[in-house]
Amino acid sequence: MGKTEMKSLVRMCSVAALALSLVGGAAQAGSVAISVHPAGSGTTTGAGHYANGSTCKVTATPRTGYDFVAWLDTASSFLSTERTSSADRSYTFEVNEDHELVAFFRGCNERIVAAVANPEEGGTVTGNGLYSNGGTCTVAATAKAGYTFLCWTEDTTVVSTSASYTFTVSADRVLVANFGKPSALPASAALALTCEWAGRNRCFAKLKQVGVALHLYSSDNGEKFPPSLQDLEPKYLEGMGVSCPAAAIPYAYVSGLMATDPPNLIVAFDLPGNHLKGAHVLFLDGHVEWQKDAQAVLRQAEALVRRMGAQGRKLKILR
Repeated sequence: MGKTEMKSLVRMCSVAALALSLVGGAAQAGSVAISVHPAGSGTTTGAGHYANGSTCKVTATPRTGYDFVAWLDTASSFLSTERTSSADRSYTFEVNEDHELVAFFRGCNERIVAAVANPEEGGTVTGNGLYSNGGTCTVAATAKAGYTFLCWTEDTTVVSTSASYTFTVSADRVLVANFGKPSALPASAALALTCEWAGRNRCFAKLKQVGVALHLYSSDNGEKFPPSLQDLEPKYLEGMGVSCPAAAIPYAYVSGLMATDPPNLIVAFDLPGNHLKGAHVLFLDGHVEWQKDAQAVLRQAEALVRRMGAQGRKLKILR
C-alpha cells in the first residue's frame, strides 16, 4: 500500500480514534509519551523528557503476527509510515511541545475498512474498523436533513447504490458515501444518472483490460486473437470476467482477427442496452472509445465481418 493510501486509511479509520482514546494521563512538560494499540502488538522506543527544541526519534517494532500501520497523535493526525529497516518504523521530529503518540498496529490477517461521508455535512457513516481477512463487513450511510444518499464509491467507481453495503473483506478499502441535495431532477433520475456515469467508467476500464489481455494472448499464439473472449480466462484475465460491469452482459466480440490487422478495426463492444445510451468500443490497437449510437456500432462490426469475408477472412460476431 502506498503512503498516500495509508494516510487516507489512517485518517479515516475509527479504530485509530479508539487507539488514541487509550492514551492515559497527560504528558509531562517537554515530554513524549507513547502508547501501543492494540496492547501487546508491538514495542516502542523514544518516550521520555526532552529539552525544548531538541530532536526525538521514536521507533515502533511489531511483534510476531502484527504489522505496523502508522504513528498517530492525540488529534488522529497522520505522522509517519516511513520505515528505517524491515524490523522497525521510525519517526523523527523536533520537540517544541508535549506529545502523546500512539503506535498503531494491526494483525497480519486484519484489513482496514475506512468509510467517509462526502460531503461531511451530508450524512453519517458506520462500519469503520479492523476486520479479519475473509470476514464480512457492512458499512451504512444515513443522510442528514436536506440531503439524500446517492451511492458508495471506491476510487470513483460505484460499488453500491444501497445505503447499507455488505461485502467480503479481502483488502484494505476506503469507501465514500456520496450525498447530494435534491435538485430539479427527481431523486430517482439523479441516482440513475450517477449510476450510469459510474457504470461507464467501470466498463471503460474493463474493456481496456480486455484489450491488454488480447494482446498478451496474441503474443503467445502467433499473433492470433482467441476464438472467444472466454478463452482469455483465467490465464490472461485472472477470473475478471468478460462482461460489461454495468449490465452484467458479455461484450460482443469479433472473432477471427489478428494483432497484425489494421489498428482501427473493432474488436469488442457493448451491445445495445448495456448503457442508457451509446456503447464503449475496443479497437484492435487497444484504445477504447465511447460512441453515442450503440446500434451504429453493431452495424459497423457487421460491415467489418462482411468486408473481411470478401477478402477470404472468416470473422464472426460472438454475442
